[in-house]
Amino acid sequence: MDKTKWTWVLILFVIAFFLFWIFEREWKLESNHRYTVAVTTGYGSGGVVNFEFMVDGILYRRSDRGLSLKSRGAKYFVKYYTPDPSVLAKIVSSDEVPNCIGEPPPNGWADIPSCE
Repeated sequence: MDKTKWTWVLILFVIAFFLFWIFEREWKLESNHRYTVAVTTGYGSGGVVNFEFMVDGILYRRSDRGLSLKSRGAKYFVKYYTPDPSVLAKIVSSDEVPNCIGEPPPNGWADIPSCE
């Protein structure tokens, strides 16, 4: 094969790998998750908002796309991967957590709670 064909093969391989990686992460998160409350800590590079959340007494720091989110001290629901919250976690709503929602349980909620 000539150089151009190898370049296209490589490009297609990289795209396929990237798509597999995205779908695999989403499948993991969807198949084994819980919810808790994250607090935003500021904006990072590339238009992401930094946040932190606690699960079983361990503080995790992550970032996610969220230009519409308040950058500091706002509380949002976060969905995290139960086996290892440091691997996968994402903010699941652009609405802040209502005040009627108390502190989350140490291992989070199975579903997003609502005010009664």
